[in-house]
Amino acid sequence: MKKNSKKLAFWKDFFLYYKVSRFIFSSSLFLILISLSIWREGIIIYNVYSISIIFLYATVSLLSLFYRKENPYDFLLDIIFISALIKSNILYWDYIAILYLFPIFFASFFLESPLTVLFPIISLVTYGITLYTTKMYTFQDLTIKLFLNGVAFFAIHIAGKTFSKKMINQTIYIAELEEEKKRNEVFKRLYRISADLAHEIKNPLASIKAAVDLMAESETCNKKLLDLLRKETERLSSIINDFLMLSRPLDVQETEVNIKELVKQIVESTRYIYPEKNLKLIIPDKEIVITVPYKSFYSAISNIVKNAFEWSKNLVVISVSCEKKVLRICIEDDGPGIDSDSIEKIFEPFFTKKKDGTGLGLAIAKRVAIELGGRLIVTPSMYGGCKFCFEIPLRNKEE
Repeated sequence: MKKNSKKLAFWKDFFLYYKVSRFIFSSSLFLILISLSIWREGIIIYNVYSISIIFLYATVSLLSLFYRKENPYDFLLDIIFISALIKSNILYWDYIAILYLFPIFFASFFLESPLTVLFPIISLVTYGITLYTTKMYTFQDLTIKLFLNGVAFFAIHIAGKTFSKKMINQTIYIAELEEEKKRNEVFKRLYRISADLAHEIKNPLASIKAAVDLMAESETCNKKLLDLLRKETERLSSIINDFLMLSRPLDVQETEVNIKELVKQIVESTRYIYPEKNLKLIIPDKEIVITVPYKSFYSAISNIVKNAFEWSKNLVVISVSCEKKVLRICIEDDGPGIDSDSIEKIFEPFFTKKKDGTGLGLAIAKRVAIELGGRLIVTPSMYGGCKFCFEIPLRNKEE
């Protein structure tokens, strides 16, 4: 999903609320001025010029409600209207100038173009020209007013842009969480099917293995064929055991685990197999102790680390962090990475591009992350390969 479509989907209605509020403000001000004009036995207090400006603005605001797309003319209309109000001398100039902040902020918020920086400039220029034509201020007073309002105008422009970026990032993050939740539900159903399938295969496989052992005792059997049968049976049995690990519930008993020590233990056992690979560990000095099902958690992290060492060319980077009650363990490598067609399949059971792989290691890690209330995500690494991030929420002992 593209960034622009996410933004449009999120605050298209919000922009309509802005237009509705503008129409309510302008029409209410028009009605108030009409009421004041006929107050005290029809004595006209406000001039026709001022009322005409507000009536025109209210009419244009009403018509703009039927055009839903964001465009700069909406905000230019607001700036011109505010300048006209100041020129008409309806309200105090020093107070009404604050209204410029609204079109500047919302233009910066809604519009993606870098040209939105022109709105504070246009506001400042029109405000300065309007004050100058009143002949009420000296050059020094006018300069001070323009300087102070200019600072406010550009500050609110920066605030609008910053807030817009944060809202976009938050919208994208929420959408990604929703998509991740849907994928996790699919994986959960797949794991339940895997459990039934593994149990159905395990029993006849045990019978086949026993039959092969009995046949091996006979002198008339083909020893070469029996060795092949025994080898393939053992291989199939190993796959079924991994399949059962994928499908069985997590350990009932939870223990306190020192993350620093666990990562070091996994790294030492894995580097023994790949001594030629370089490793970079980024672990905080502060001890991180969590309560989790030890065997399942160890298996999950170990599978990810092993996968990184297998695919890396020369470097594996493991970083551990703990922020906002979320434990994050990221494993990166400088390998070939994952193509776009495979990145959605790598957590599916039996999907592998290794000749002797079962395709269950990452599936097991994904399942453990889901069962612990977290997630396992993969993104491109700055080192050229993949970056797997295992994230789970930290819980209190009572929880």
